[in-house]
Amino acid sequence: MRPIESFSRTGSINSFSVDTLLELLPFADRFYCECLKCACDERLASLVTTIKDAIAFVEYWLDETAHLLFAACLQIFLRELPRLLHNLDVMRLLCSVEGKARLDSVGHASFMLYYLMNQVRWRRT
Repeated sequence: MRPIESFSRTGSINSFSVDTLLELLPFADRFYCECLKCACDERLASLVTTIKDAIAFVEYWLDETAHLLFAACLQIFLRELPRLLHNLDVMRLLCSVEGKARLDSVGHASFMLYYLMNQVRWRRT
């Protein structure tokens, strides 16, 4: 509750750890704290710099529909194409039966990712 109190007073989350941000995001989503959710989403998105980060954070996007976070993860994925198609963690996350079901649950937001990955795969073969 201290981070929420701090955010209420200062409007800033820059000093919070990643773990704290990841705890605040579902809280903000559950209790309709749009300002806090947007701030967490924006801050987490700014922390995505590697494929490893993107793989870890895309799970939170799927759970909390954090759009900026997804965009940051997608940007990393796109930058790494076509090498990304050989990354087993990414393939498990995006192409396994469970991964596809989770992406389907968020609807059209995942369509462009699938479309682009299929285009890259077609061009490589």
